[in-house]
Amino acid sequence: MRKRILFSDLDATLLNDQKEIPKETKQALEAMLAQGDLFAVCTGRPLRSAQAVARRYGLDKEGCYLVSYNGGVIYDPSKGQMISYASIPPAAVQRLFHAAQQAGLY
Repeated sequence: MRKRILFSDLDATLLNDQKEIPKETKQALEAMLAQGDLFAVCTGRPLRSAQAVARRYGLDKEGCYLVSYNGGVIYDPSKGQMISYASIPPAAVQRLFHAAQQAGLY
C-alpha cells in the first residue's frame, strides 16, 4: 500500500479563528495517521512555534512532520531530528537590505 502525505498550513487552514483544530479535523487526521499516511504542518512561523502547536494537538508523533520558516526547516518531531535546514547567508541578507534601501523599499 502506498503512503500518502497531507500538507497543511496552520493559521486559518488547520487552525480556526480560535487557534484550535476543529474536532472533526482532528478525528480525520487521527484516522489518516492510523492507516499509515503522513501529515505535515507547514507554516511561515519559527520552528519553536510550530513545535508548540504540534505538542498541543498531538501532532508530534510518528508520521507527523513540521515545515517551518516557509520551507527553510523540515523537522521530524517524533525523533527530535532536523531533516533539512536552509538559510540565506548573512552577507546576502545585508546586500538585499542595502539594495532595498537604495531603491526606497522597506
